[in-house]
Amino acid sequence: MRKLTLLAAICAALGATPAKADSLKSDFPICISKELLGQMYEAMLQRDARGADYLFHHGCFMTRDGVQVSLLDRDGPDTHVRVYGGKRPVEAWVSVGALASYQP
Repeated sequence: MRKLTLLAAICAALGATPAKADSLKSDFPICISKELLGQMYEAMLQRDARGADYLFHHGCFMTRDGVQVSLLDRDGPDTHVRVYGGKRPVEAWVSVGALASYQP
């Protein structure tokens, strides 16, 4: 019990927040890094199909509805998540709009 209290005090002092559970909506890009996510949105805005296709083969995918995630961090419109969609959880970046809990 004392260790849990100490851990909670350290997290509070560092300003850390525990991961929060959520799920994904369909048809949003999700990438293995924040930089790739930015490149994907730029390719989409520029209607650069070749650029988007490249990214889909090198670290970006489209989200599927209901896939469970833990929210790790948020930086503006981008969210760092841990995805529980396969055998092993993986970390990725996605737009905050892809989260089921997001309310504009």
